[in-house]
Amino acid sequence: MRKDTGKLIIFEGVDGVGKSTLLKQTYDMLRSKGYNKVIKFKNIEEGSVTGNAIRRILDIRRSEYVDSLRIALLYTSELFYVFNKKDGINDYLKKGYIVLLDRSIYSTYAYAGDKDSTLDFLDNIKKELPEEDLLVYTDANIGSIMKRLNKGKKDLYESEDKVKKHLKAYNQLFIRRVDFVGDRAVPLDNEFLYIRNSDNGNKPLPKVLPGTLEIYNKIIIMLKGENYGRIESSENDYFRAIRVEFKVLWGKLLNRWKGRKNR
Repeated sequence: MRKDTGKLIIFEGVDGVGKSTLLKQTYDMLRSKGYNKVIKFKNIEEGSVTGNAIRRILDIRRSEYVDSLRIALLYTSELFYVFNKKDGINDYLKKGYIVLLDRSIYSTYAYAGDKDSTLDFLDNIKKELPEEDLLVYTDANIGSIMKRLNKGKKDLYESEDKVKKHLKAYNQLFIRRVDFVGDRAVPLDNEFLYIRNSDNGNKPLPKVLPGTLEIYNKIIIMLKGENYGRIESSENDYFRAIRVEFKVLWGKLLNRWKGRKNR
């Protein structure tokens, strides 16, 4: 049980799925609405010792021995650094910030959790990390993911076969947290949000993706009218978000009822 007053929001998904774009747009939207106590982090810091080691080991031109436990050890070591360093995530949570984190331990489960010994290790590590207030999982079709990845330099994990494998691992990891009704996804708990990125990988991206608005409204509801550095009262934002969330929920319930009626 966390004792800080901040909010930890984790964005998860495979490489090329669009989660980093959603995180940036969510950050920009919160800032534009006056929420000044918000900050972004990545699970790998530029220039850190373990961060550099991860980048080297993922370089497909290298031929070092790589297995899931070695990857898990490196990623969790870097994650502990990002959380616990001076001016790291834990410090900002204690200061009452909204922290947007691009990947946490869930990605290590999806990318490296293919052995019982690795899973046991990750389960123990997870207990030492702060619990998130909201987990945003972004999904997309394999065609649009590969279209994005093919535009840049690929690493060890970005072949189509491996992307498919990691998509499957992510979906198995979160399957109990969402109910699918037709093409709609209904989260089964308030700390989880499933976003299906419909962007086809073309540029330019829209200024605000549909998923960004859904994430923003979810965060505003989660804040319960608290200002988080905003000078003006955020109560109007809160009640506006409640109305939008109610309309979305009502639409999902209707689709769910229609889907079961037609079975």
